[in-house]
This record gives sequence, C-alpha cells and structure tokens, in this order.
Amino acid sequence: MELKLSCFKCGSTEFEYEPIKCLKVDNNYYLMHEDVKEQQMKCERCGLRDYIENFVIVIK
Repeated sequence: MELKLSCFKCGSTEFEYEPIKCLKVDNNYYLMHEDVKEQQMKCERCGLRDYIENFVIVIK
C-alpha cells in the first residue's frame, strides 16, 4: 500500500515536476508542507498544471 498524489481531473498518478527537497525515512520520501507551497506539477495524462497542495492523496 502506498500514498500517492493523484490528479483531481483525470485520476492519474503520473506527473511532470521540478525536483524538490524531500525527507528520506526508512527508504520512503516525504514532502514537508512548507517546502511545497509554491511547487507546481503537471499531470502527464491530461496536462492539468496546479500546486502540489491542491492535488489529491490516494492509497494504491
């Protein structure tokens, strides 16, 4: 089971984005809220571009 960001328009979990700082804990990477406020991503499937904090978190 994994937590993944998902596009709220099409449901895809594949994105284009600039590398951002993450915390690595037990071979998992975590984003800190204060590090993603201005970070944007683009959905590879539908092209929606928005801030990371606006995307949905899903369990896969």
